[in-house]
Amino acid sequence: MRLQDYDSPDFNNVLYLDITHLHWPLKIRNWQHGDRFQPFGMQRHQSVADHLTNRKISAIKKDETMVIETFDETICAVIFPPATKMDQPGTISEPFRCGKATRQCLTIKQI
Repeated sequence: MRLQDYDSPDFNNVLYLDITHLHWPLKIRNWQHGDRFQPFGMQRHQSVADHLTNRKISAIKKDETMVIETFDETICAVIFPPATKMDQPGTISEPFRCGKATRQCLTIKQI
């Protein structure tokens, strides 16, 4: 993770979170049953378990999934397990997406 200007995003390999919407400090932890978030582009919340199933993450790999949550325990991103054949390293939550007014963002890239 790192902070950078939001000028030429690479949406296939990196997740971008608008830093003005984040409530610091952030916490990275394993997802837990009952965790919910609002996936990018959706109007409603969804359980992380259902999201992983929809993204075809195997049951074995689900245990390796991480979430990033804000100080007020709002999940702002789901990070997929390493070595999954996904186009992106995870999914951001709609309220934290970058938009036209975004100047700086937190970037997350899986290595």
